[in-house]
Amino acid sequence: MRRLREFARGPHVTIVGWTVVASIVVGVVWGLVVPGEQLLVVAPDGGIPLTAESMHRFDAAAMFACFTAGLGAVVAVAAWTRASLRGPALVGSVLLACVLGAVVVAAVGDLVGVVRFQVPDVLTEGEIVTRGTGLGTPLVLLFAPLVASIALAVAAVLNAHDDLGSGRSATISRSPRPPAPTIPEGEAPRTRP
Repeated sequence: MRRLREFARGPHVTIVGWTVVASIVVGVVWGLVVPGEQLLVVAPDGGIPLTAESMHRFDAAAMFACFTAGLGAVVAVAAWTRASLRGPALVGSVLLACVLGAVVVAAVGDLVGVVRFQVPDVLTEGEIVTRGTGLGTPLVLLFAPLVASIALAVAAVLNAHDDLGSGRSATISRSPRPPAPTIPEGEAPRTRP
């Protein structure tokens, strides 16, 4: 329990906190640049997308993937610069931060889209309205942690230190080697046939 309290007060929580703050900014930007989808109202409670307007769903998902992939890369590189934190806890913190960050980007971006593309309460048949496209598929939430994990893996592979430069010595338990056989002077070493 004490270790959990230490972890909660430690720098790993700072990584998650700053990632969520950055995600709010990225979510606002995504919500402002994502295109709206135009619908032809065919009933008082719904409509159908105009020709080629359904492509904006892909645009929204692709922009989201790019923005959150960039966020994941920045978070991973920023966290890696803290050499004393390098290790499994850092990877867990970065992945948690990226998952939470992607969810925050989606929520904030959708909120900005609702404010930006306000659909009237009363719809008349034949009217064309624009609504926010939204995320489309939850699978794009995986881009941030995926890119972050790849960035951390590349940084670890390129690191020349056994302890990843964290300053903690890597302890490896080795069994002692048996002593080398001694050959008395004047005798040739024995070879097997």
